[in-house]
Amino acid sequence: MSQIALRRSRRQLSAGTARWPAASLLAAALLITLMAAATATLLSGVAVSGQLVDPGALVRWGLPLINALVHLAAMVTLGGLTLCAVVLQPGQPPWQRAAKLSAVAAIAWTLAQAVHLVLVHASIMGSGIGGPGYPALVVQFISGIDLGATLAWAVVLSAVTAALAVMSTTSAGACWAAVAAGAALVPRAGLGHASSAGDHEVTVSALWLHLVGISLWAGALAVLVFAMLGTRDYLGPVVSRFSRIAGWAVVMVVLSGAASAWIRLESPWQLLTTTWGRLLTVKLLAFTALAAAGWWHRRSTIPLVAATGRPNWPFWRLAAVEVLIMAAVVGVSVALGSSSPPIPQARITEGADLAGLPAPWFAGLVTQWSLDPLFLLLAGAGAWVYLSWAMRLRRRGDAWPAVRMVCWLLGMALLVWTTSGGVGVYGRVLFSAHMMQHMMLLSMLPIFIVLGSPLTLALRALPRRQDGTSGPRELLLAVLHARWAQFFAHPVVAALHVPISMAVFYLTPLFELAMRSHVLHVLMMVHFFLVGYLFTNMVIGTDPGPQRPFFPLRLALLLPSMVFHTFFGLFLLSSTSPLGGAFFTGMDLPWTDPVTDQQVGGAVSWAMGELPALVLAMIVATRWTAHDERAQRKRGHTVRLDSMGA
Repeated sequence: MSQIALRRSRRQLSAGTARWPAASLLAAALLITLMAAATATLLSGVAVSGQLVDPGALVRWGLPLINALVHLAAMVTLGGLTLCAVVLQPGQPPWQRAAKLSAVAAIAWTLAQAVHLVLVHASIMGSGIGGPGYPALVVQFISGIDLGATLAWAVVLSAVTAALAVMSTTSAGACWAAVAAGAALVPRAGLGHASSAGDHEVTVSALWLHLVGISLWAGALAVLVFAMLGTRDYLGPVVSRFSRIAGWAVVMVVLSGAASAWIRLESPWQLLTTTWGRLLTVKLLAFTALAAAGWWHRRSTIPLVAATGRPNWPFWRLAAVEVLIMAAVVGVSVALGSSSPPIPQARITEGADLAGLPAPWFAGLVTQWSLDPLFLLLAGAGAWVYLSWAMRLRRRGDAWPAVRMVCWLLGMALLVWTTSGGVGVYGRVLFSAHMMQHMMLLSMLPIFIVLGSPLTLALRALPRRQDGTSGPRELLLAVLHARWAQFFAHPVVAALHVPISMAVFYLTPLFELAMRSHVLHVLMMVHFFLVGYLFTNMVIGTDPGPQRPFFPLRLALLLPSMVFHTFFGLFLLSSTSPLGGAFFTGMDLPWTDPVTDQQVGGAVSWAMGELPALVLAMIVATRWTAHDERAQRKRGHTVRLDSMGA
């Protein structure tokens, strides 16, 4: 017993002493971030005193440095919470250390975000901080200017994230806190260097993906080093799980970074001839080094760690180098965000720019594209993951119907066209095109998604975890069994949610707000797709989830949606004043007027609401007939067995 106790005490001592180099690594990362931000800011000339208004050296130098701190704290928060949610085992020392570091980073994020708001206000006003009536000026900045309101939302959402992170004691709690952290990055995406000008819708999505990807990659790696250094147990599975997350994060960073650079640069030579381009070049070189280190991790050190189950010092050294390089990248990114890109103006964002495009009901719906990185990544990842799951079943001898795969792939293609194709481009300025996009997401796309049976495939293909952690399969089952999910999937709730959501959205100021805000517009699209999915899954789905009613009741539950679309379409056809306030009337398009276009949108709503309902009714009737035939054959088989027994 004494030898066992001695070994245990030595292990605890080594773990305790290992935390010191881990903490030193984080401190060094913070110092490198601030130094890189200061150096890049100095070289870019951002901190040079203005000729007309000058808020002072404190604001000029403090703004990029506090911005770097905001980025770093956000990365550590989201990365650490993700580790606690799906990688580390609750109750173990690494999970506790990661949770504590994430909570501290979330609090620092909130405080730094509040200071950032004050510094931005001072920079815009061109005056120092404080003085008579200063609090009233800040309140006016928040309540009367969009930039101030966005910064205030960033403070509120980061504070919510901090509260959830502090209260998190389980994987589920960490998962909800990670979701809040992702939402808190949305205001940051709206203020970034790429989103401040051209193609605002595309660049906001790209920058949000960029921030999330960097957090899941570098932020999670920093927390992993801090939490696992000196721990000899369960290092192999932890590193393997993190490697899969980091792989997807790299894809997010590369795709979003390429989209932002494509919009901001006129030619590749501007990477060398402009200040913004040179900073971007430094960032690209650093990312290349990081990607090379990650590739070496995946190829050499991770298989070694997974095979031995013991800490591998080459892995830790390489991980520490990655953390320090990423810290320098964050500092360069801050200066990049403060500099002016070569193309500061929008290419296609306003209605006047769309006025010269072809008529939307002809070639324009096919030829006009504005790729949204967010939905493009969702569709690509959805197709890749679905096919990999199906191939996994086939490799182990299980079959998966090809018809379901075809339906799913058609759904992913329809998602790309609906969000990035002509209907998405014209949906920014035309009510009719917007209504087509809306009905695609609500009525057409869910049919293909439901027929693909993704939840059934996931539950069959995803492995179970036996060590108490929550993987994708466990999270999916938790959502399916949650009371709130069962409530929204209830047949009556799902049937009534469609007309109620449309009435509330289109007959209130929410419609105009969603058309003026890209973030609200994305939330609107996600909401109506989920509403349509829940309703369609209740009617024709085979995935686990809701308790589906009998076939006659399913047909009856189609009536509320059909009746509403009929009345709503007639309402739009007979309307003489446009919906959406002054949004559509301010477009001044030469080939249509808002009232006529809205009437066309009424016909679109009517047709695209009734036709999918008819398709659903035909599918229900076909399955009802097949079900009765199977029941009749079963009864006949039972009667024959009874007669043979008699």
